[in-house]
Amino acid sequence: MHLQEILQKYAYIRVYVIYAFVVFIISTFAGYYTTVLRTEETRILFEQLLSDSAILESVGPVTLFLIIFFNNTIKAFFAALLGTFFGIAPLLLLIANGYMLGIVSYFVIEEFGLTLLVWGIIPHGIIELPLLIITAGYGFWLGDSFVKKIRHKKPMKHNVRIVMRMFSKCFFPLFFFAAFLEVFVTNFFLTLVI
Repeated sequence: MHLQEILQKYAYIRVYVIYAFVVFIISTFAGYYTTVLRTEETRILFEQLLSDSAILESVGPVTLFLIIFFNNTIKAFFAALLGTFFGIAPLLLLIANGYMLGIVSYFVIEEFGLTLLVWGIIPHGIIELPLLIITAGYGFWLGDSFVKKIRHKKPMKHNVRIVMRMFSKCFFPLFFFAAFLEVFVTNFFLTLVI
């Protein structure tokens, strides 16, 4: 299947993915600028994240890989499916993840520089962040389908099946690969930069 065919086949989701992308970017900037304005308050949250990460890293790479994989997959899966209820779940997922990325970005740049941030995000983030945005886009699409069902009695079982199929055939293996990159590749790059 060529790129043009893929884009045509999934054109129905494009506008929802754009909405998800905009929400994520706005949330990231909000997290960053909140940290600029209220640095000491957000530093407490950042330090809590660091301590949680240290606890996770003590479990070993394979266990850490499984924790990250299941955590990301389950959150994205339920955010997409629970998007059925007016798109609230994917909206909250995007806001929380974007906001936290903004906070982390500020402190990592401040303490270690932009290079560490880039190498800490790019290897796995190049897959994980678009996946997060696309699955949230599917959640928004299901939310819109739910509104249409209420207003116009349009069935939406087919749309739910599409989301389930996308997870089993596409998103599930990509989250697996992203978790692998995060644990085994990103950490390698970070040891080179630090």
